[in-house]
Amino acid sequence: MADVNWGGIFPVLVTPFGADGSINETRYKELVDDAIANGAQGVVAAGSTGEFYALTKAERARLYKLTVDHVAGRVPVLAGVADLRVEDVLEACQTAVGAGCAGGMILPPIYAMPSPREIVAFFEYISRNTPLPLMLYNSPRRAGVDITPALVEQLSALPTVVAIKDSSGVITQVSELVQRVGDKLRVFVGYETMIV
Repeated sequence: MADVNWGGIFPVLVTPFGADGSINETRYKELVDDAIANGAQGVVAAGSTGEFYALTKAERARLYKLTVDHVAGRVPVLAGVADLRVEDVLEACQTAVGAGCAGGMILPPIYAMPSPREIVAFFEYISRNTPLPLMLYNSPRRAGVDITPALVEQLSALPTVVAIKDSSGVITQVSELVQRVGDKLRVFVGYETMIV
């Protein structure tokens, strides 16, 4: 397993757009600085809140590089690498590595609603084919499937899986994650109301 020192608050940055639909890079850099100034210990570029699904591959690649360059080593930068096709996920992972991202945050294949067996096969394939440290992202409302604690425990054996962000909103699930994989993975929660 890759060794990472991720911890604390990792906001998923919004992607500001101009009236013409292009990315407002000046405003985006201000958002990065605001997040860090307000205590973020890492940031995520082109994640769900960053509307990755509305970005072209080139725009996502640009956000990865822009974020890494602007952060300039102040905090780790994770790339949102979720997509439907495994080839597109791997391409996003390669782009993130090339941009210097510290890791990638990854949903199960979006829209497809894969079975547990398919989820494992998907993450195994990604893990075998990229050196990028991965934060699994469990967002049942967005992906349509729940990565259960038992499934996360199985996935924690993959060499590049280093963290889990659970946005299930179920505190007992987060507690079970900590019990099952807290010694192997960094456990993050997606709902601020669950921090306490």
